[in-house]
Amino acid sequence: MGGNVDLEHRLLYVRQTFSEDELVPPKGGAERAVPLLPELAELLRESMQGKQVGDFLVTDEGGEVPSRQNFLHRLKAFQKKAGLRSWGSHSLRHYFCSALTRGAANIEAVRTLAGHSSVRTTERYLHATGQDLHEAIGKLDSGSGNRVVTP
Repeated sequence: MGGNVDLEHRLLYVRQTFSEDELVPPKGGAERAVPLLPELAELLRESMQGKQVGDFLVTDEGGEVPSRQNFLHRLKAFQKKAGLRSWGSHSLRHYFCSALTRGAANIEAVRTLAGHSSVRTTERYLHATGQDLHEAIGKLDSGSGNRVVTP
């Protein structure tokens, strides 16, 4: 764990991923550094207390890394208990990419953070909400400085 999280610089290094409950290199084989929000860095700092380098952060009651299915089951149970929408891990990736672009993040930055090898892959992760559509049309409002030309 110690080499995968740099709390001083608020970075999480993605060097391995789970695939069928097995640790493998990330898709494309390239590691990436993902910046952490200050609040998440603080939560990680607290969660890492007492852990040794090489320990996993997320473990079950027996200290073992939970299976992918067990982790997903626990995530969904947490979401239900908290009254949140039920999201799977892949849905969260789609939301992450969409939320970044909604916040005006550069598409190349989104691609890099998602670990995609191509912007075309990233584009498949982007989804517009009804609110996004209303805001896009709102940018045509004459009060915004844009001129709408009518025939």
